[in-house]
Amino acid sequence: MASSIQSRDRIRTGIITTLLVLSLMMIGLLSQQTYKAMESREELTAGVLKDYAALAADELVRRNSAVSFFGFYPLLGRVARVPLDQPLPRLTDLPHRLEFRNEEEQERFSRATRLGRSLYRYHPASRYFEQTGDHIPAQTERRLLAALNGVALSANRTVGTFHVREDGQDFNFLYLPIAEQFFIGLWVDDKAMLEWLEFFVNREPLLPQSLVARGIGADAVFIKVWTKGGVKIFEQGDHNPDMRLVTREFDEQIPGLFGGLTVAAGINPQIATELIIGGLPGVHVPILGGSTGGVLGSLWAFTTLMIVMAIVLLRRERALARMRTDFVSRVSHELRTPLAQILMFAQTLLLDRVRTEEERKRSLTVIDKEARRLSHLVENILQFARGERGSAEVCLAPTPLPPLVREVADQFRPMMRGGNLRVASTVTDDTTVDLDPGAFQQMLLNLLDNAVKYNPAGDVDVSVSAEDGERIALAVEDRGPGVPSSEQDRIWEPYYRTGDDTNAAAGGTGIGLAVVRELARLHRAVVTVADRDGGGARFVIGFKLSTDTAG
Repeated sequence: MASSIQSRDRIRTGIITTLLVLSLMMIGLLSQQTYKAMESREELTAGVLKDYAALAADELVRRNSAVSFFGFYPLLGRVARVPLDQPLPRLTDLPHRLEFRNEEEQERFSRATRLGRSLYRYHPASRYFEQTGDHIPAQTERRLLAALNGVALSANRTVGTFHVREDGQDFNFLYLPIAEQFFIGLWVDDKAMLEWLEFFVNREPLLPQSLVARGIGADAVFIKVWTKGGVKIFEQGDHNPDMRLVTREFDEQIPGLFGGLTVAAGINPQIATELIIGGLPGVHVPILGGSTGGVLGSLWAFTTLMIVMAIVLLRRERALARMRTDFVSRVSHELRTPLAQILMFAQTLLLDRVRTEEERKRSLTVIDKEARRLSHLVENILQFARGERGSAEVCLAPTPLPPLVREVADQFRPMMRGGNLRVASTVTDDTTVDLDPGAFQQMLLNLLDNAVKYNPAGDVDVSVSAEDGERIALAVEDRGPGVPSSEQDRIWEPYYRTGDDTNAAAGGTGIGLAVVRELARLHRAVVTVADRDGGGARFVIGFKLSTDTAG
């Protein structure tokens, strides 16, 4: 009996010891997963800080173009109008010798003249060189003329640059070919150019207005600009050793000045919580406790449950981190592209750089097209946000469907880069369905935009047809690669991108089809996707006929 009891005690002790060891192992594994969660949190923080630093650096590079558009280009263009047989005027005399449309234009031009130390004019055929203002050192002048002799004169009036460093000093020159005969040039005043750069840095915050409205100001951004030779010429903000710096080149805007400028931008890590949508995800470490003996089973179950929960939460956290980072990057890219186009063509019109009425009309067309695209993108994001909050609403009313489809198609055609958009209907124009016209427009625009992105030929077919006595089908068909059957249910999920989509050149935010599904649900409609006969995808929204038509 004693031996049996001792045997049972040894077995029970062995089982308890095994359970305790397993529990400790589970707790150790839980600690490891918690460490990984914290590591993932740090990666998320670093990624978001890097993304916003890249936005600040890109914004500074874009603003740097203003030194060219509002300073160098107008100045050299005006000097080029001085006849070759007349003396080259001094920079300070130019505002008084030239004609201007108004005092504001004259004042702006007068400020631009302070960007130069002297003007020069060079005729390669006769080797005639003339300059006014500060005298260029003889050795620097010889190197400048040697560089100009190597430049082919052409009718293309593109501003070029020449940089040389002598005795620890930078010499920066601009030149503009005129009528395939001579060069007009400017010796750049480096101090004045850096003052312009500082002005455009501080004119507005480098971070988005949404962050500025939350109290995140310029003191959170560190900016540094240096030359190709490593000489720092501009710095602003406090540098933090933990900053993730992002560098960008100025070469596309003013190539060659200072031998090519580089900018570095960083965001103060202490404001990471304010930058991340929804704040930093928490890392929760469960506290295990209890007495010995009979509670070990509970400890086992609790530890196991915590491990499972930690793994699930860790995976969701990592997925959420990737989705947030990808979403911010995609939205930033999608917003930046139309904004850059609008800015470029607007400045072209403001500076009167269009030569014909056709070019003016083309510039206005591009601005209109990109503004429509930007408006559609912003409305998509707002609609998606309303859906996420559960506050999306529609106001349904009997509406003739075919005329509305044709109207939306006409609005979308200017945003297409090619191909044909064909609209067909097998029902009469007075066929009505209960819908919200604004929400319906958003749905159809999203389907059309999706069809064009993944459609190499660009051809899209839209049709309205009767499915049965109670439903009307709106179909959008493209000739792209189609949607794999295994992913036809998942493409409606927010942020989801198919296997082919991630490597495609097409852009997008990944929320367009999610918006379509949510608005279709509010319309009590059914939205589906299938393969198109002959290749491509066929998206269909099935609406119920309104009582006016059905009756």
